[in-house]
Amino acid sequence: MCLSILRDDLNEQILRYSLRSIMCNYVEDFADVIEHTRTINSKSFSHLCHVYNRWRNPGKPAIGTKLGSS
Repeated sequence: MCLSILRDDLNEQILRYSLRSIMCNYVEDFADVIEHTRTINSKSFSHLCHVYNRWRNPGKPAIGTKLGSS
C-alpha cells in the first residue's frame, strides 16, 4: 500500500482519511521492531516509514531517521 501511495497508484488523501489512525498506531506500537530491523537492512519498512512520517501527528517522533533515511 505504501509503495502504491508513493508511486501515485492509489489516492493518498482517501487512504489517509480512512487508514491514517490504524497505520500510525501500528507503526508506533512496533517502532522498536521496525528500527531494529532497519539496523540490519536499511531498506526494510522504508516505504512504511516514509508514509508514516508524512501522516504522523505533530509532536510524534519520526521513524526511520536514525539511519539517515525517510
